Amino acid sequence: MLVLLLKISFAGKSQVTDTICLPFEQVKKIYVDAKQKPVLLEKIDLLTTDITLLNKRIEVRDSIINLMELSEIGSQEIIKILKEEKELMLEQRRVFEGQLISYEKLLKKERRKRKWTAAAGLMVTGIATYLYLTK
Repeated sequence: MLVLLLKISFAGKSQVTDTICLPFEQVKKIYVDAKQKPVLLEKIDLLTTDITLLNKRIEVRDSIINLMELSEIGSQEIIKILKEEKELMLEQRRVFEGQLISYEKLLKKERRKRKWTAAAGLMVTGIATYLYLTK
């Protein structure tokens, strides 16, 4: 009789584990994403610094060209070379700005992914807790 009572009391209980096993590749991707944010922020900081320095160099080049044209000190060849250098700097700035935009997009994507992963984790934890308490 005692054995029957023991079996009845354990019949309704199920084993619940509180660990989640993920495939190694998925864990690896999550780890890489977590490490990516500081790198992206550093790259964005470097690019903005490069862009500001390049803008200053362009302004200096512009002022030199304007001074040479106004005072007619320099020859047309020197002014032409300076204008070509200025165009190269402007092209370089466009490239930097394009990279900055792409890094900002990656950072937004990573933030969005992290937010949704956290929300999904909370939902799964809540559902698991509810199911554990109701059974």
